[in-house]
Amino acid sequence: MNMGETTEVKLFPFDDDLQYEIVRRYARDRSFYLGLSSLLDPKCFSNAYYQIIVGICTSYFTQYKSLISSRYMYEMCKYYCDRDARLDLTYFTQLTNHLYQLEITHEDPFLLDKSKIFLRKLKTEKVLKAVLNEVQITRDDELDFDDIKKRISLSLSEKATNEKRFDHQKTATERVNKLKEDALDKIRTVICPELDKSLDGGLGRGELMTIIAPSGRGKTLVLANFAKGALMGAYNPLYVTLETSGEVICQRVDSSMTSMTRSQLRDNPEKGITAIDQHYSMFGGRLFVVQYAPYAATTESLEFLLDDLDTREDFKADCLIVDYGDLMLPSYKQSDRRFELTQIFTSLRKIGVERDIPVFTASQSNRTSYGEDVVDLQHMAEDIGKVQVSDVIISLSQTRAERESDPEIMRLYMAKNRNNAAGFPIPVEVYKSTMQLRPSSAPATLPSPDVSTKSGSRSGYSKPGSGLVLPQMPVIKLPT
Repeated sequence: MNMGETTEVKLFPFDDDLQYEIVRRYARDRSFYLGLSSLLDPKCFSNAYYQIIVGICTSYFTQYKSLISSRYMYEMCKYYCDRDARLDLTYFTQLTNHLYQLEITHEDPFLLDKSKIFLRKLKTEKVLKAVLNEVQITRDDELDFDDIKKRISLSLSEKATNEKRFDHQKTATERVNKLKEDALDKIRTVICPELDKSLDGGLGRGELMTIIAPSGRGKTLVLANFAKGALMGAYNPLYVTLETSGEVICQRVDSSMTSMTRSQLRDNPEKGITAIDQHYSMFGGRLFVVQYAPYAATTESLEFLLDDLDTREDFKADCLIVDYGDLMLPSYKQSDRRFELTQIFTSLRKIGVERDIPVFTASQSNRTSYGEDVVDLQHMAEDIGKVQVSDVIISLSQTRAERESDPEIMRLYMAKNRNNAAGFPIPVEVYKSTMQLRPSSAPATLPSPDVSTKSGSRSGYSKPGSGLVLPQMPVIKLPT
C-alpha cells in the first residue's frame, strides 16, 4: 500500500458512520448494491444489526433480483428478534425506519469508491493471513525470501486451480490409513447395519444422497431417521424442511427418539421429555430444524443460514438434510424446470464439498413409479441431471402386500452407489405410529419382474439404465 492510500485510510476511517452509510445505500440503491455485492461480507461490520441487514439484503436480491422493500425488511427483523432474545426489536425497528425514511442521493461515486478501498483492504488482509497460515509461516521461521516466495506462490497456485497432485507410491501409507479414519468419520444412517455397511460406514463428507419415492411413501420419515442417526453419532444435523412444518418434523423426531406415539407423548409429556433428555445425554449432538415455505429458499439461502447459525447460535452443522430438493428455487431461472433442478442438486452437492459435510435430500419419483414394485433410476422425475450429480440414490419401494403388513415392510433399493455395489434391496420394518425404521428379518428379495399392473404395464425390477426414457414434463412457473 502506498503513502497516498495510507493517508486516505486515516482521513476516512471505516468507522460506525461510514458503515451505517454503506448499509443504508446497500439496502436502497441498486447501483450501489451491485458495485459492492461482490466485496461485501456481513462480517466486515462491527455492529451485529448491520451484519443481519446486509445478509438479508444479499439473500433477498440473490433470490428475487430486486432490492428488499421496507415492509419485508420489518418482517425479517421481527423474525430474527423472535428467535434471538439478545436482539432488541425496538432498536432494530428504529434502525430500519431510519434506513428507509432518510433521503439519499443516488449518485455518490466518492462513497462507493472509498467503500471499495476499505473492503478490498479488509479482504486483502484476510487473504494474506489465510495464505500465511496455509504455508505455516511464523515469525520464528528462519527462511530466506526466495523460500517464502516459493511457498506462497505454490499455495496461491493450488488455491487458484484447485489442483492436487499425488505421488502414488509415496502417498500409499497415508492414503490407506485414511480409509479407516474416513470410515469412522462418516454419518451413519442407523436405519439398519446393512445400509451403513453398503456405504462403507455411512455417507461421507462432501457426498450427496438422494431418496426417491412416490408421494406419501415415506421420504420425510426416512430423512427424520437420518437426523436421529446423526445425533446418535454425536453430530450436529441441520434439517431444512420446505414441505412439512418444522414443528411436525420435531414431533416426528420426538416419536422416533422415545418410541412413543404422538398420543402417548400428549398424554404423558413428562415421560417423553425425560426420554428426549436422556437421548441427548447419552449420545450428545444438537439438532436444528428450520422451516421455509415451498419454493422460498435457494442454495444461497442455505449458505446464509449455515453461516448465521454458526455465528449467532454457535451451531456448526456436521450434516445438512433438505426435505426436499425439488421444492427449492434455483439461483437463476432457466427455460426448463429440469435444468433448474440440475442446478439445485449440483449446488447442494457443492455446499457439501465446500463445507466438508454430507448432504441428504429427497426427490419425487415420476407418475409411472406409483404402480411399480421397484422404483429405479428410470423413475426419477423430470431430470436425469439429479442422477448424475448424486453420489448415492436410494429408492423407497413397496408392494401392496408390504404396505398392508404390520409392521409395514419397505425395501430400500440401492439404485446408485458411486463407491460401492448397487442394484440390491435392503428390507426394513416401518413403524409409522412411532416414526421408526428398524432392520427387517425378511430376506432381501426382489418381486418377480413378470407381474403386470392393472393398466398392463410391466411392474417389478428392471436393470438400471435399461430403457431409460424420461417423460416430457410441463414447465413449472415459479412464483416471483
